[in-house]
Amino acid sequence: MKAIEIPHKQREHFKKSFLHNVSLMLYLDKDLNIEASMEFMKDRKWELLPLKEQRMNILHKENRSISIMFMGNIVVIAISAPSYTSFDDINNIATDITTILKSDNIKVVNNIHILKENRYRLKHEQNKGKEWLIETLFSKEFAQSYPANDESLSFNTHEYMNTILLKQDQENDGIDSLTFRIMTSNYEDVNTEHWHEKIKMMNENLYDVWRWAISDNVIKMMTK
Repeated sequence: MKAIEIPHKQREHFKKSFLHNVSLMLYLDKDLNIEASMEFMKDRKWELLPLKEQRMNILHKENRSISIMFMGNIVVIAISAPSYTSFDDINNIATDITTILKSDNIKVVNNIHILKENRYRLKHEQNKGKEWLIETLFSKEFAQSYPANDESLSFNTHEYMNTILLKQDQENDGIDSLTFRIMTSNYEDVNTEHWHEKIKMMNENLYDVWRWAISDNVIKMMTK
């Protein structure tokens, strides 16, 4: 695992985003009361997603672009574009999750994972190939460590936290596409009273890593 110094950046506001979806996963120290959790969220206008196999319990909003999954001691919140506008969307749902955890007397969140997936599509530049795509999308600092196919770049960014960058390339009909995933994980036990604060810090970490990895060309595209 590489140790890379990631500079902190002030958050910027952009007119355009390439963010495709965001997900938050919690591993709790014991199983939830699933039925009570589902009823609590349905009272807040969430709808149950029917499944043929009821191994998972999924609630959704806004044509299924926002969802919550309850399964044993796992909770997953997922928001897809364009419903995702900022991390406040996750924070608002997290407030209700905190209420559920407290009512179930769950005092510890063992692991927290946040995954953000960006999708970039650029017109193919003839005879320039993948090197051109990497130079266009990524900073020089990240390009030097750019992972080969089916690999990821993983490094420590905090005492109890690591971050993984994953990517996937595809060329089709004159369009170069790249899926760029950034995931940060916290493996320190967090008291239920404080996990909400922890995810805010983790999100700041994700932003810094994304801003470090991405090129000024992408920033220009996002500000137009």
